[in-house]
Amino acid sequence: SSPTSDVTIGLSSEDPTEGLVTPASLIFSAATWNTPQTVTVTAVNDDIADGTQVYTVLTAPCVSNDLIYNAIVNPPDMVVRNLDDDVAGLVWRSDTLETSEDGTSTRIYVKLGSQPQAGVSLTVNVTDKTEGAANPEYLLFTSATWSIERTITITGVDDGLDDADIIYDVILNSLLSTDEEYRNQNEVLIPVRNLAVLDECVDNQQICLAAGQSCRDPNTSPLAKSGWQCMCTGSSTGSARATVATCTATGECIANSLTCATAGQACFDVSTRSNDWVCRCIPPSVGADAIGRVAACVLDECLIHASECTAVGQVCNDPNQGSTDLGDWTCNCPEPQVGSAVGKPAVCQWKGECVTRYSTCTEKGQTCNDPDINISGDWECLCLIGQGRSTGTSASCLLDECIVNNAVCTTVSQVCVDPNHSPDSVGDWSCNCQGSDAEGTASA
Repeated sequence: SSPTSDVTIGLSSEDPTEGLVTPASLIFSAATWNTPQTVTVTAVNDDIADGTQVYTVLTAPCVSNDLIYNAIVNPPDMVVRNLDDDVAGLVWRSDTLETSEDGTSTRIYVKLGSQPQAGVSLTVNVTDKTEGAANPEYLLFTSATWSIERTITITGVDDGLDDADIIYDVILNSLLSTDEEYRNQNEVLIPVRNLAVLDECVDNQQICLAAGQSCRDPNTSPLAKSGWQCMCTGSSTGSARATVATCTATGECIANSLTCATAGQACFDVSTRSNDWVCRCIPPSVGADAIGRVAACVLDECLIHASECTAVGQVCNDPNQGSTDLGDWTCNCPEPQVGSAVGKPAVCQWKGECVTRYSTCTEKGQTCNDPDINISGDWECLCLIGQGRSTGTSASCLLDECIVNNAVCTTVSQVCVDPNHSPDSVGDWSCNCQGSDAEGTASA
């Protein structure tokens, strides 16, 4: 009905984190009392996968000098649903999904699909560790860092077998979280192809060297077998596929090339004069020519293979630099890591007590820390989720679930209680009624 004085109705949102109401009030006059007015309810976006949220648009009792309307008429509240557009899960991308037996690596970038309400600990594994290795093996996302991409490096491993390309899976699994949306997530499998490398000269170079020739494999794919060649060296010419070559020498090397070849060198006839033939070191061996005898050659294999080590941050070392000591070069891990491998990149481990104690911590979803590698007995297990630490043994991690869920109870004037702070006892928190005239409890 038409009021005798302006009537004001206040409007507000029960939960401003889910929806906002405009305008803040409506005014009806004697002239506009029967004209509909528009109230706009705007959804508020958050990054939490919390499902559809129900809240109320509150209408206050009327305020007017018209006593019929003032404080007597209270329009009904309106129930609104805010539909959730966030999905809990792992989001990943990669440079490429290929590694190689020569140690070539790829990178996978991972983040969460929504903001978690508690920390999320992610484990990284591979289904076949003879084909690939993952680093790091654990990631921790928080409500502040959930959207920041973390990098996982996947490095190809040489299994030492004469096989073709092998496909293995990188496994991402949210191992530990008090956020129900992430604790129940299925593991994510990312298929990676490890490309095979087969240098046939590894097995056949002695056939060529025995004849004073060099071995060459123009195609290292395992599908291109029997493509290795014996190549004539020095002043000789000629080559043969998968067998010793027939080499043509010139001058005095016709009679003396074998003297040089037995030492892995090449014969070179300087001129048409007699007795001036020399044994010459075959690159990458270096050394002065020796007239009429074997030369003193030095071969530092790291001149050839250093890039294979430096590509993974390691150092190449050739302990024996004689031209006949081939294949003994190593990739050594830099300090403070330990490890080495002959003829290929090494698998490095951090030096210190965590090298042997790491699994003690990871069994309970913790991580190992050795603050000083020069002090014995100071390694410790640190909690990935919750608080706590313990030197020399697994940590006793404490997790008060009320830190995360207290607001659920306080919105109804109740008290949150978590009787067991162990990460193994998740979901036992409760809302308890307070006050002398109220009693009752509700689990979680």
